Order: sequence, then C-alpha cells, then structure tokens
Amino acid sequence: MPVFPRRTMLVLLLAAAAFSLPGCGPKSIGSLNDLGLRTLTFPDGTKIRAELVTREEDLRRGLMYRDALAEGAGMLFAYGQPGVYRYWMYNVKFPIDIIWLDGNRRIVQIIHKVPPCTVAADQCPVYGGNYQSLYVVEVNAGVAERHNLKPGMFIQF
Repeated sequence: MPVFPRRTMLVLLLAAAAFSLPGCGPKSIGSLNDLGLRTLTFPDGTKIRAELVTREEDLRRGLMYRDALAEGAGMLFAYGQPGVYRYWMYNVKFPIDIIWLDGNRRIVQIIHKVPPCTVAADQCPVYGGNYQSLYVVEVNAGVAERHNLKPGMFIQF
C-alpha cells in the first residue's frame, strides 16, 4: 500500500465518503430520469422510455439527423402551454407515429406511420396540430397501432 502524507490521506477519505452518499458521485444506470428520460405507460400497460424535450431548440430538432429510434424508446415533447403544434419529417430518416396529448395526457390525435420527407424542406408536408395539445409523443412507426392507441385514451407519465 502506498504511503501518503496525512493531508492527502484526509482528502482521499473525504472524497471516498462523498461518493458513497446518495446523490453524490456518478449517476447509476437505474437513475435514468436524471438523464432526461421519462417512463410512459400506455393503456395496455406497455412502458416505453422517452427522452424528455423541453428546450426551444430541442423541440424544433426532435428526431432529426438520427438513424433510428431504439425498440421501446420514444421522444416526449413537453410544451410550456397548450397550443396547436404541427410536425414535419424534414431530416428525419425513419417513419414514426406521432401522438398529441392534452394537458390531462389524453390522446387527442394520432398520425400513424408518418414517412420521412425525401424532398426539399419547403415541400415537406406538415402533420397534425388539429387539436390543442400540451405534449407530443414520437415513437417508431407501428407502435400506436400495435398497442391499439386511440384518441380519448390516456398515457401516463
């Protein structure tokens, strides 16, 4: 065992003690909410892990530039106030389902299997936004149909 001066030994002991306290030191994998992830529960009990998006620039970027979305994963857009939020697929590389929720987390609209946009940005169609919503969920195409999601149902988070 190496020999340390008394002051160095004290610092090492204090550091070791701090890392053993809850909330100090590296976050564990089980603490995913600290990474901006939320568990969403569908009416059939299925749970997905969704990235929580709240910042303006992240709300605009969404799933752009990503190659895929993992199975059982999604993105939860949380807006600061209810509004009409329309989406497009410019620079999104894979098809998705888009689910709009009101402030009570009730599904108000679903667009299934929205395809990527392969034309110029100004020619990309926009989707949804036909109802006031506070949240929008994006998941892989087919997820909403596979879990029989319908307007009027609730997603818990």
